Amino acid sequence: MKAKDARNLIISLIVVAIGIKLITIISARYTSIAGAEGFSELISAFRGLGDLAMYGLIVLAILLIPYYLSKRSQERAR
Repeated sequence: MKAKDARNLIISLIVVAIGIKLITIISARYTSIAGAEGFSELISAFRGLGDLAMYGLIVLAILLIPYYLSKRSQERAR
């Protein structure tokens, strides 16, 4: 994988994590506005899964940063 590909992957992971967070926020607001009772546990579980996915993607992106930096320095050395 080239440095450019790693950079694009990191950016994509961050964008997907932000998208997941926005979807969980929007869906929780719509259900609370609609007044759907009895779904509070389901909404809470959905929020928890969304947060877990978001944190996992961000950690993955952070772990890929050293790989990107090493590939970039190798490409500059050539």
